Amino acid sequence: MPRFICRKLFILLFVLALVPVFASAQASLVNINTAGLEELDTLPGIGPAYAERIVDYRNTNGPFQSIEEIQNVSGIGPSTFADLKDLITVGDVGASSGTSDGNVNQSTNQTSQNESTHYSATPVTSVSKTSSPSVGAGRDRIGAVGSPLEFKVETGGKSDSYRQSIFSWNFGDGVQGTGPLVTHVYDYPGEYVVVLSANFPEGEALARVNVKIVDPGIAVVSATPERIELKNNSQHEANLFGRVLVVGDHAFVFPRDTIIKAGRNLFFGSRVTGLKPFGTHDVQVVIVGETENSKIAAKVEEKKMERVAYLESQILALQQNLQKKMAVIPNLAVKPPSEELIVEEEFSTFEEPNPVPQTASARTGWFEVLKRFFLRANNER
Repeated sequence: MPRFICRKLFILLFVLALVPVFASAQASLVNINTAGLEELDTLPGIGPAYAERIVDYRNTNGPFQSIEEIQNVSGIGPSTFADLKDLITVGDVGASSGTSDGNVNQSTNQTSQNESTHYSATPVTSVSKTSSPSVGAGRDRIGAVGSPLEFKVETGGKSDSYRQSIFSWNFGDGVQGTGPLVTHVYDYPGEYVVVLSANFPEGEALARVNVKIVDPGIAVVSATPERIELKNNSQHEANLFGRVLVVGDHAFVFPRDTIIKAGRNLFFGSRVTGLKPFGTHDVQVVIVGETENSKIAAKVEEKKMERVAYLESQILALQQNLQKKMAVIPNLAVKPPSEELIVEEEFSTFEEPNPVPQTASARTGWFEVLKRFFLRANNER
């Protein structure tokens, strides 16, 4: 066998021997879009805390589009990424996405459902729709108590099919709605299942979506005439839409998608809000939900009346406390003489040098005492 043929055969055999190695290496890569907490924890430099941050990040922002995007996770910098880049992959981004517990969340009506605090029902990632009569209720959501959420029907049919279809929503908290586009406000935190029932001319369809409602515990950290500082005390980012800042008779309504990240602070300047408080006690964060002007005014007035009632109760308590303290003071044994008696005694021995005839009533009155006092003062001069 010629030498060059042997060389080619050797190279071919060597390449074939390496194929399983490359395949094994590719299979061993950790998919950061689907890996659970335990699998992420096996990566160098990634402990339980960072693993949870990775899962929270993809739940909030959608699946990682590239391995370099992992550097957007808080605490993961270039040095950590250098140790990870040869060990991780994003896989097929459009195929699946991670849920809050790190498991793959698959849907029969769409390829990915990602939690998000955005008001709009438009998916963060692209959604593939099947043909009618299939229906989708949108992506999984994270919302805040009192903040409106928008839900939109997604169908594989034409838009004109909405006119001939009936859409019914069950928001999971006892409230129902109808229509292809609805909004809802949750009053209490919890994990709800929203069910969409669709009745098309060609048949019926059903879809569901998970909604997690949290109480962000928005607190006023500081307040000056120049700015107001708020803090999100929860572990989830929160949408401030549906809340109002109130200072006296003035209010500022947060616009849609005013998002404050978990555990972070935000400043709102007086140039934007028009509010000029002198301390945190002047500022109230009022949850209105549906941000209609009439509802805002009614809610602000309600809070003002609650504040007035509280102040009145405090004043009454202070008055009662003062009365109790005055009651324990002993009565004086000798009552001090009145001012009139002292004045009369002082001038009782004074004789007027040139008395002026006066009536008896005037002589014994207060005017007489004053007159004698001034006459005496003039004589002493």
